[in-house]
Amino acid sequence: LSSAVMVFLSDPKNEKKEPAAQAYGILAILAGAWFIMQEILLAFRLDYLPGLASTPGAPYYLTAVVWAVYSAGKYAGGLWMKRQPFRHSAVSVSALAAVLPFITTAAFPDLPDTVPAFWNLRLAAYLFASAGLAAIAWMGRRAETGPDTEERTAVGWLPLVSHAIVLWTATLAIMQAYHEGLFPDNPAPMMISITVWCVYAASLLVAGRAMETKRLRVFGYLVAGLAVLSLLEADVRTAGVTWMPVVNLRVMAFAALTILLAMCASGEGEADEIPVQRIALLAAPLVALWGLTHETWHFFWMNRESFGQWDRAAQVGISILWALSAVVLLVGGVWKEIRAVRLLGLALAGATAVKVFLFDMASQDLPYRVLSFGGLGLALIGISWLYTRYGTGGDGDLLFHHQAGK
Repeated sequence: LSSAVMVFLSDPKNEKKEPAAQAYGILAILAGAWFIMQEILLAFRLDYLPGLASTPGAPYYLTAVVWAVYSAGKYAGGLWMKRQPFRHSAVSVSALAAVLPFITTAAFPDLPDTVPAFWNLRLAAYLFASAGLAAIAWMGRRAETGPDTEERTAVGWLPLVSHAIVLWTATLAIMQAYHEGLFPDNPAPMMISITVWCVYAASLLVAGRAMETKRLRVFGYLVAGLAVLSLLEADVRTAGVTWMPVVNLRVMAFAALTILLAMCASGEGEADEIPVQRIALLAAPLVALWGLTHETWHFFWMNRESFGQWDRAAQVGISILWALSAVVLLVGGVWKEIRAVRLLGLALAGATAVKVFLFDMASQDLPYRVLSFGGLGLALIGISWLYTRYGTGGDGDLLFHHQAGK
């Protein structure tokens, strides 16, 4: 370390191109990171930090925090001295700072009840690691000289890793809060986590379009896809939860996901983003319909004492819901001139007709059959009037109506 300091003082910007300056600089950065970890481990062994010792794996979480700050400072120094090996070494230390909390969490998965779920050293380690990666990416992007094209490209991926760590941290904190008894129901933490994912992904989409950053938009699309799979799996797995109808966390999660998919389907994007936007355009109403169907069934089940045959009433409610949804899709397809949405509405209307004639008419009592058939009839009348009045919306044979670049 002393030799490295001497080299820096004698030739801070390596104007003489001394190989020793590069070698000592790299050794100084890596040895400094190792020295930090050893000193932190020693401090915990000597019980100098009793307030932090209650968190399992605290020495390694604290090491990740210090490494994140240390690597960002060293990267800034590498930019000032225009030395690429120094910057690469700093990025390596920052990557270690991001990986270390995951390894520590795998080794010590549970926190004691005395450790707050949303205020602990484990959370700090993840957040500092994320902030360190984001700081390095920001400095590399803002630097006018120093990083070459390859380095700028590599550093440009660090914000996505940073955002992924933030989402993981939020999910981890919510799950820890459930283990501490803050959430009484098992699906509650997953529904809250999915809602947080959707809000975060929506903010990334807005930022990606405002800053014209494709990577942020793509990451938002990936989070949306993960949220769809996670929510459908959680919804099927927790079908019998006794939540208050309509006003519950499941409705909140489905609403947030539907809005996110609608945001993915709209807005500007490059040509290779159009297929993703088209998938999101069809996924948004399907996800909303899934959630509304499940919630309709849940509403009648929770109020089964008020209905003599609640399951038959629920089937009628679902038929009416599907018929109204078909009309809404057709109106939206005509208004936005998107044939795929209109076809989806017609398909849903056909599925409703099949359900009414093959199931409701055969198994329901007379009042329920009248309601089912009446709801379907009104929907078909509305669809017929819509096509008579507005035709196909004027978009010819286009399956999707997208302007260039949208």
